[in-house]
Formats: sequence, structure tokens, C-alpha cells
Amino acid sequence: MALMTPFFGNESSLVFALCMGFFATVLTQFMNNGATGIALMPVVYSYCTGMNVPPELAIIMVVHIAFLTPAASASASLLHGNEWSNTKAIWRTVPIVILATWATISAIVVALGVALF
Repeated sequence: MALMTPFFGNESSLVFALCMGFFATVLTQFMNNGATGIALMPVVYSYCTGMNVPPELAIIMVVHIAFLTPAASASASLLHGNEWSNTKAIWRTVPIVILATWATISAIVVALGVALF
């Protein structure tokens, strides 16, 4: 918790959830989804227990938005390996889709976070 204070200070837990969600979304483009979620859960859990908020808020959904590189997930390797789309088209459209999906999930997390906690 002391290591997180310079980055987040006394900001709300929703700011932490959004930042960790964005970090997980970027990281999962280059790593396996499950490994990213497992690697980030100790950080999320220690921060959330220190702030007295439920730890389920931050990481659970955003680690499944992985399509940018073939190493991101099995679905991404299938996307990059088919003959219907080329790499240029993938790199042109997928970042927009990933950011739109992250923004949608973030809006849902904020709405649920405000409503439930």
C-alpha cells in the first residue's frame, strides 16, 4: 500500500480500478490473459484491502480484451492467421475496438461501483 501512495495518493478506488484496468488491457496484448490477471491480482488485492474496497472491482473483465498481437490469445492468433484479414487491417482497426471496449467496460465498472459500493 505504501508503494501505491505516490501514484494514487488519496484518490478514489475507482481511479485505481480504471488505471489498473488500462494497464491490464495494454499488458494483455503481449501476454497471456490468465497470466496477466494472476500477475496483477496481488497488487489489486493489497491495494483494495488497504482501502477497504472489494478486490473484484478492477481486473476481472479487462484481461480478456486481447486481439492486437498473435501472442495475446488463441483468438488473436486465429485472427492473424486467416486469409480474410491482413496485418495492416488488424493494426488499423483493432486498437480502436480495444479502446472502445475498455471505455465501455470502464463505464460499467464506474456505474456498478457507484451503485453497489
